[in-house]
Amino acid sequence: MNNSTVLNIEIEKFDFINFLNEIRENLSEVMDTSFIPMYMRQSSSDKNIYVDVFDEKFECLSTESILEDIKNNDRILYTSFVLDKAICEEEGFICGDGTKLDEANYGDFRQDNSGFIIETKEKMIKIRKATYGYINPVQEVAKIVDDAGEFEEIIKDFIKRYIKE
Repeated sequence: MNNSTVLNIEIEKFDFINFLNEIRENLSEVMDTSFIPMYMRQSSSDKNIYVDVFDEKFECLSTESILEDIKNNDRILYTSFVLDKAICEEEGFICGDGTKLDEANYGDFRQDNSGFIIETKEKMIKIRKATYGYINPVQEVAKIVDDAGEFEEIIKDFIKRYIKE
């Protein structure tokens, strides 16, 4: 695993439903959680860049439907985890686990929206740190990063909670 990979495990050994539901619940005060997660595809120009897949069949799926889909199909998702609260005219950051920080060193993360690329392939799930934002004035992408600054431990502790024994 490289520094960007937080988890690589069989899908059945990860509690994806509660993982995703907790992120949705904790970020609901600052964003529309119907965008958690978003389906992505790998960029044809850079293996560390992922582009939104705008497809109506993936919009507003329940967590259970998403889990069924990723169990049966190789997929790439992006989910937010660290948001700058300036989105709702407050200062600081809010994390998908409910942690709130007034200030933070966010490493390679963008200040406004960072989280995870979740890849499923052959019944395995890989979670990597990523940051989300505009690559040009009209296209938003997620980019894999190695350093999440002060959010590293929050991320690792959060993900560990959802590994099934």
